[in-house]
Amino acid sequence: MHKLLQKRRIRSNLKSSRSRAVIAAAKNGDATAMRLCVERLVPLRKGRAMAFPLPSTRTAGELVEAMAEVVRGTSSGELTVDEAAGFAQVLEAQRKIIETSDIEERLRRIEEAQSK
Repeated sequence: MHKLLQKRRIRSNLKSSRSRAVIAAAKNGDATAMRLCVERLVPLRKGRAMAFPLPSTRTAGELVEAMAEVVRGTSSGELTVDEAAGFAQVLEAQRKIIETSDIEERLRRIEEAQSK
């Protein structure tokens, strides 16, 4: 365990000394070092904002329609496969929310019926 902690400390010190060296180079006008510093402070945004019209997604049935639109958009070239995968993740999260809400409502009804 002691050796593991030592290795971590050494790595941390190396990172710190590298960071100080890059910052010093940036202060001395090194364009690459400046870029590295800026990228650390303001990371590049992954992906891009995009507008792709989808139908309402408040019910499971509407989610089926929305996913069909994503598939259509991908097959027509409006969306890349990566963009479609992003939409699919969002739609899957919405499906889970709907499912949880439906289960909660069913449970509430069962509990009400049993308490009568």
